[in-house]
Amino acid sequence: MSKNIFRQKRTSNFTVVPNEFLHSDKLSFKAKGLLSYLLSLPSDWEVHISHLATASKDGHDSVSSGMAELLEACYVWRRPRCGAEPGGWEYFVFDAPQTESPFGESPIRENPTTENPDSGKSATTKNYNNEKRTKENKDTRTTEEFVEYLKKTYDWVNIDIELKKIDAWLAKPANANRKKTRAFVEKWIARSEKPMEKQPYVPGSMLGINQSYTPCL
Repeated sequence: MSKNIFRQKRTSNFTVVPNEFLHSDKLSFKAKGLLSYLLSLPSDWEVHISHLATASKDGHDSVSSGMAELLEACYVWRRPRCGAEPGGWEYFVFDAPQTESPFGESPIRENPTTENPDSGKSATTKNYNNEKRTKENKDTRTTEEFVEYLKKTYDWVNIDIELKKIDAWLAKPANANRKKTRAFVEKWIARSEKPMEKQPYVPGSMLGINQSYTPCL
């Protein structure tokens, strides 16, 4: 039998996680990856959505939906942050579902996207947010120029239709706290993947198979 999965032998800097959640068909690959990352962090690490959103290329909305999935599956629990720096949520991560509240109280199931700003944000996160706001403030293009820029940059997307979708999404009561900034609009548009260019068919070229290959029957 041929070997298809290869692993390096490691003696340090690795994380052991249960196969139960990795092989579960009740979690998306996004949620599995997020949980694996959380379990690789030190046990005293303070989890913040703002940090997770900058730790990978997924972005805030994707991380929030993955966290909501883990909350629903009871791999993550949270409660309002209190103490010297109140505000936001305090997260607790488990490598197996906790069907009963670890706090001895009712579970909190709100969508993570509605959380208050995290307390204790790192300087890196603050600098990133300040830089992002500065870039938005320096944008002197008119609305027409910005839309034209979108149409040229994302020429595979129907920008007019996507702008209508954005307006409809923001009109929903659940999204009342979201603003139609140019950064938000471009992030929305950028999610539309560019179609792959069609490649001319060359016999025997797929999967690196040459013309002398004889398949097993």
